[in-house]
Amino acid sequence: RDRAVMFIRRDDTWLPLLEPIADARLESVAVAADRVVATGYRTTGGVTLPIAVVTDSDGNGFIHRLPVDDVSGRSHAVAVTSSGAVLAVGEIGELPGDDAFGTATDGAIWELLVGDELAEDRWTTRDRDALRTDGLQEFWAIAEFDGAVYSLGKKAVGERRPPAAWQVDLSETSEP
Repeated sequence: RDRAVMFIRRDDTWLPLLEPIADARLESVAVAADRVVATGYRTTGGVTLPIAVVTDSDGNGFIHRLPVDDVSGRSHAVAVTSSGAVLAVGEIGELPGDDAFGTATDGAIWELLVGDELAEDRWTTRDRDALRTDGLQEFWAIAEFDGAVYSLGKKAVGERRPPAAWQVDLSETSEP
């Protein structure tokens, strides 16, 4: 069984930030101002959902389920842009459960909306309709070049799954 854990180093000792998260996998971590953000996914009851763990340096934190409506999803990467936006990328399956992955997934981008306090943080989806395509689409990384933000991944082109990049529009926020 997978178990996700985040640690912080204090006085030459590594300490867990939160209790281990059962049946979870954290795949990426980023530091944004006073937040440490890790993203991944958790499988419970046969359904895989994208999650984010957001903590402060004192070990206070929350486990967030990223918005995916009534289907499955996974997050593979998180990054902080030069403007300070915290973005996570992954994919959303078109069906609930693990059968949703592999043939018909849509790439997904989520943004952390930072509150005044840690408990007020929330996630929203970005550009969902603009990014939707037929067939497989997965986002595995996020990168910034010359002020433009891109999601990097792959998409189905016939029987092939070549690499692809999508530019992320940070000018508007999509509310959940």
